[in-house]
Amino acid sequence: MLLATSDIQMIRDKRNVIQMAIVSTENQTTATCIILPGFLEKFSAVFGPELLIAIPSRNKIYIFPKLANRIGDTLQTIHDDHLISPMPVSMELFELSKKGLHTVGNLEPYDD
Repeated sequence: MLLATSDIQMIRDKRNVIQMAIVSTENQTTATCIILPGFLEKFSAVFGPELLIAIPSRNKIYIFPKLANRIGDTLQTIHDDHLISPMPVSMELFELSKKGLHTVGNLEPYDD
């Protein structure tokens, strides 16, 4: 499985609490991992039963807990990944749970 061979970074805060995970590979099908049955199980063990996911490019996925997340702190990085990617995917924010996958927002920065 692609997820098993992926480079998964667990990003921790100053108190050593995991804030997010980043799946990054050279494989352009990485984004499809989110629909595999093992994906939700793997990350629910860390973040709880409901995940928030950003997929700025085909080979990078950002995973956050639904509750107490720090997406705002990572917004610029996600946006930059989307802009520099030769194969961008989306600036939408997705929720993944046992109920399925659906869009819950847009991470596109707004001009004031």
